[in-house]
Amino acid sequence: MNNLELLTLMNIKEKFANYLDLIKSLKHPMPHKDILEFMYHLKRDPVNSGPYDKVSLFEVANRVFSDLVIWLGVEQILTEPMVDNARLPFTEYKARFGIKDGNDLEAYSGNVHLIGEAFHVAPSLFKKKLAYTIKKLQSNEAEKSDYKLIIFNSDALQNNERYLEKSKKANSSILYLPVYVPKTLNDISQLDLEKM
Repeated sequence: MNNLELLTLMNIKEKFANYLDLIKSLKHPMPHKDILEFMYHLKRDPVNSGPYDKVSLFEVANRVFSDLVIWLGVEQILTEPMVDNARLPFTEYKARFGIKDGNDLEAYSGNVHLIGEAFHVAPSLFKKKLAYTIKKLQSNEAEKSDYKLIIFNSDALQNNERYLEKSKKANSSILYLPVYVPKTLNDISQLDLEKM
């Protein structure tokens, strides 16, 4: 995938449906009798299908779940632009999916500029990933933006709520948006995509 997508209320539903079709096309390796060999294939063999066909299923999983955070987070802020106590003035977002230089999100409204990062992480790695992301957003280039946004999977907050509150107080210029990310395609199809 590795590209920049312009997302608006008018196109996000269709673009997200196309992305889900790519996920559904993924072929995954069959289990082997030897668990170590199977894990090796999961980590090393390209899947040759789906949105990231040149990487292993292990890497595809990381990218897809981060992509889902972006898709669902952008849909949420396009539909209801309040994040924390800020109303975002943007009607379109440029999203970078996959591994790319730069920020995951950008938006402009006149002279007002937003940059954002998104991630999907296990609760055990949330503090480390959040600290890294805050540091990235506080870099010199990032300082030029009017809004800084971090979108992440809401289940990463398990046992991390107090850490997030401390981060919000210490970094009040950053907005935080936890989003619910379903774990199965069936659950995703149950989302109210009509509102997208």
